[in-house]
Order: sequence, then structure tokens, then C-alpha cells
Amino acid sequence: MEVPELVAAYDRYKGRGFTILAVNQGERSDQVRAFAGQYGMAFPVLLDQNGIVLDAYPTRGIPASFLVDRQGVLRQVVIGAMDADQLARLVEPLLGS
Repeated sequence: MEVPELVAAYDRYKGRGFTILAVNQGERSDQVRAFAGQYGMAFPVLLDQNGIVLDAYPTRGIPASFLVDRQGVLRQVVIGAMDADQLARLVEPLLGS
């Protein structure tokens, strides 16, 4: 449900230094490539087949979004899907920092 909103946010903000790193947990690379292509995901989709990223960034649910500012400081963790308005409210302030 959230992927189209993420793709739109990436397209809208990438010129301002915004990026997305999607992390897939445990699926085969061909499945991930097909999914990313189906939804037009032009940002990197990383494969976490051994759970290393999940160990470093444990969550209570999926999807989970980690918002990091320009200095590399984790500013917000959102558990669950975000809509366009919520994405804008969280991302826009970080683009100016």
C-alpha cells in the first residue's frame, strides 16, 4: 500500500537531496527486482537475506520507516504505512536541515 506513496515522494523530493533506501527481508533477488519494476521503484532496494539490517534496526512491525537527516541523525521511526500527507509532514522539515 505504501510503495506508490514512497515512489511519488522520491520523485518529488530527489532533486532536493532526498533519497530512499528500501530494505527487503528474506526474499529472492528476482522477486525483489520484479516487485521494484512493477512499482517503478527507481531508488535502491537492498537485500537483507541474513537479517543483518533487521538486527541493526529492530522494529515492531513492517513496514517500518527510518527518517535520517542530512547529518545522518535518526530523527523518526514510523511503524506502519505512511500516506502522502504524513510523508510530506515528516520529510519536508528534514530537507531544510
